[in-house]
Amino acid sequence: MPQLFAVIGDPIGHSLSPVIHNKIFEMLGGEERLYISLRISPRQLRSAVDILRSNFRGFNVTIPHKQDVIPLLDELTPEAVRCGAVNTVKCENGRLIGHNTDIKGFAAGFEGAGWQVDRSRALILGAGGAARAVAWELADRGCELTIANRTLAAAEKLVRDLQQAYPKLMVKALPFHGILGKSYDLVVNCTPVGMGELEGQAPVDLEELRDVQYVYDLIYKPAQTELLRQAQMLGCRVLNGLPMLVQQAALADEFWLKQPITGPMVTEVLVLLEEMTNYA
Repeated sequence: MPQLFAVIGDPIGHSLSPVIHNKIFEMLGGEERLYISLRISPRQLRSAVDILRSNFRGFNVTIPHKQDVIPLLDELTPEAVRCGAVNTVKCENGRLIGHNTDIKGFAAGFEGAGWQVDRSRALILGAGGAARAVAWELADRGCELTIANRTLAAAEKLVRDLQQAYPKLMVKALPFHGILGKSYDLVVNCTPVGMGELEGQAPVDLEELRDVQYVYDLIYKPAQTELLRQAQMLGCRVLNGLPMLVQQAALADEFWLKQPITGPMVTEVLVLLEEMTNYA
């Protein structure tokens, strides 16, 4: 019987996580391991976590469960406590330990692209679990943050949490119409607008913003979202979510297995995905 791992979310059909983790498991060798995707709706979350606790070694958490899963866990790592979101859970002796690898995965993405974003004016689109990880990393880098979200109350909650952790941080919440005409160096899309049923749409019209140099869309499928297409036309440097996805997955495997996932292994997985999905 292989050791079981999974990713849970809704929707989940687009996920490349099984390809990534199963490839890493293959490269590691040793014990037999299997990683699968599970579509779990919000109303199924509690029951699903109970089943995963007893039968899986670990699981990843994606939209829309990164915050809602927290009350169902027994323990949180400092990274998960820090940003208030969980994307990785370890099942250890009947206990569920929540962790967050999105923070370091997000940073590895733009660092690999050679972007210099410290102390920039950053616009974060969205206020969910991924946005929280992005916000904490950018706050650490001394950025001035604007959180724009369809539901302003969620953005305001994120702002309050950030201000509590970073009393000197310049951060504000705005509705989407409130960001038009303003200046930002970096735009990060943490919403699902641009994928699935929303493919071909963009969360914001970049022509309505000023001074944008970098556009980072956490969506990885499609490789070029409408937001990134527009950004390229405007001469911005662009990045999709594939490098972050692979980096956070490697960090999750290290958390579960206590084995190092090397840089060459990460590169091999990225090349595989580029060949599979025509990202290159």
